[in-house]
Amino acid sequence: MLGPPAKEAEAKYNLMMEAMQGNGLSGVLADLGLAFIKYNARLRTTVLLGIIGTDPAGSEKEMAKKLGGESGKRIAKLILQERNQEAISGLRRFVGQRQTGETVALFYGAAHLDAIQDALIRRFGYVPEKTEWLVAMHADGEAAGLTPAQALEALKGVRK
Repeated sequence: MLGPPAKEAEAKYNLMMEAMQGNGLSGVLADLGLAFIKYNARLRTTVLLGIIGTDPAGSEKEMAKKLGGESGKRIAKLILQERNQEAISGLRRFVGQRQTGETVALFYGAAHLDAIQDALIRRFGYVPEKTEWLVAMHADGEAAGLTPAQALEALKGVRK
């Protein structure tokens, strides 16, 4: 049976999942917020800079803090692990069905780097041959009308 802190963390988790899946009032509000971001270049760039400035190692800790206590830590870790497992499962399905000569690219965020790399080496026997960094997103603060100080503040804003 869950105690009060665990129940509170579970409720916060459910609300977060509802928003991420686009369900309920939180999903509607998230969609509305995304529409504002989509059609406002300045706001979109500020949000992108905030995402770019996010510390991937700190994101799990921050989520755990917001969800609360040990239960929050477990939920945050579970979300990260579930995403990693889904990526590896998808890769396993592709590798099992691919045709000769077909290649695959696995694109993932920095928070997933250690677990995904470990799985590629240990489970699939891949050996790193080279490192290639790709641009995942681009934000031009000047073109969006942000001053250098505003762009820097947006980059640092998430880490406060």
